[in-house]
Amino acid sequence: MKNSAVFLISNHANLLDHLCPFAHESDLTLYYIVEDLLPLLLKYYPMVHHEHRVFLEILALRNEYDTWISSHSRFKDIVKPFFPLYGLQLPKFTYLCHGQSDKWSEKEGPLHRNRPDVSIVYGPLEKQRLSPHHPTIEERGNFRRRFYEKFRSFYDGLVEKEIVPFLDPTKPVLLYAPTWNDKNLGSSFFDHAMQVIEDLKDAFQLIVKPHPRLILDNYSLWLKLELEAEKTGHFFFCSAFPAIYPLLNIVDVYLGDYSSIGYDFLSFQRPLFFLKTKTYRPLKLHKTGHVIESPKEILEGAFADRKKEISNLYTETFGENPIDNRPGKVQNGCHVAHLG
Repeated sequence: MKNSAVFLISNHANLLDHLCPFAHESDLTLYYIVEDLLPLLLKYYPMVHHEHRVFLEILALRNEYDTWISSHSRFKDIVKPFFPLYGLQLPKFTYLCHGQSDKWSEKEGPLHRNRPDVSIVYGPLEKQRLSPHHPTIEERGNFRRRFYEKFRSFYDGLVEKEIVPFLDPTKPVLLYAPTWNDKNLGSSFFDHAMQVIEDLKDAFQLIVKPHPRLILDNYSLWLKLELEAEKTGHFFFCSAFPAIYPLLNIVDVYLGDYSSIGYDFLSFQRPLFFLKTKTYRPLKLHKTGHVIESPKEILEGAFADRKKEISNLYTETFGENPIDNRPGKVQNGCHVAHLG
């Protein structure tokens, strides 16, 4: 991708786990404008070439790069008006999808209003969703998983240092990843979070990984939750660790709602559960696991095997076969095969 660069013009640290793997695999530079992101870049993505610029300096890069790549859905809308003011031609705006999205239809979403020149997606599923309105779509496969595999020892070391010491080694790990409360599909957090902790804390080592927007919209509530985690030790609150695949590698069971992390977890071919919300709408992802109304259902009896559905949807999503590097592995000494 000659004459291309990757841009992050917000403080959305969660986008680093999409932009950094892509930039590294494509041998591109990541330019960012929020200085507070530097510690995260140095700590979690030291192998990625990155440079800081203020906003006006970003615009000057138009003379160096013809293609501008971003995962911010409104990136084009934000920067486009400034180019003619400085006598600059518009670059080719490329949108790098940050996760497989089920949250909105193409006609409802921000990309419909700020359509990029090119969209880069994982595979056939997202391409099919965008294709009626986006004439140029490129499939890239699971570049984030490839990035993790390439630097596996580095990232597993971070997990061992920053997460594992806070976990109970005698329990299987359950990740609860609620999405944020948008206008289309609500989060399971408000109706189920406390119940998840209370019902499952004895059987599982719980890790709570909220969507960043959920934290911003309900900051006081999350502070209370963090204090509760620190005080009781019933769960590990994981908001500061941005790398998703290294985290998922230690997880035995996934519990979510509409978060795109569920699609990432397909790669590991392990059990998935989805909590019903008041605005519940069945999705393809839900067919790979079990939709439940109460967290207690996870503890009740055996569940049908969904590995075939998991494998099929992974291939449809990423355009490749899943990689399971821990077949038959018993995480933390606990067998969870009955949940498959």
